[in-house]
Amino acid sequence: MKSDAYFAGNAVFAAFFATFLALPACSFAQNPPPPAALPTAADAPVLIDEAGGWRVLSAGRGANKICYVANQPDAAQPGERRDPRPMLFVAWRPGNAAQNVVTFFPAYRFKPAGEALVEFVPPRTGRLFTTPDAAWAATPEDDGALVLGMRIAHTITIRGLAEDGRAIADTFSLAGFTAASARAMLECGVR
Repeated sequence: MKSDAYFAGNAVFAAFFATFLALPACSFAQNPPPPAALPTAADAPVLIDEAGGWRVLSAGRGANKICYVANQPDAAQPGERRDPRPMLFVAWRPGNAAQNVVTFFPAYRFKPAGEALVEFVPPRTGRLFTTPDAAWAATPEDDGALVLGMRIAHTITIRGLAEDGRAIADTFSLAGFTAASARAMLECGVR
């Protein structure tokens, strides 16, 4: 299991992405955040490239630079929806020695202390640790295994339980993921 510091770092990471999801440059968003929530212009995300449905972005600079790929599912579940969610991210933060960090932001709140099941086509599975607003892999090794699965599979489905007990599944196409992740790694100088 990852340390508390790892999850605290991911909480900051989640807030970082939540802010950037709302920026107009990342057209996934419907409404921009209030001006006080916006990062400085130097830290704002920059769209680097697109491959399939995956967008390649970078933000920050120097030791704080982060490069990531993001995608939304082909079809969203009916019911409660918190735009721009659901969203699947993979990030690289070389200044923090973080690679292949997989994060899923659902369109619903996860049931507390739960797990989300990850299923790939062709068949392969994994699990994510959930908080009410996001899900992450339990270890860096699990992140690596998920990214490897994403590079060889056609789709990824993330299944979880909403706070109200509903079973929810979001399926993402992985077409373009390998090219997008390679471009993000190149942008951040990750080997």
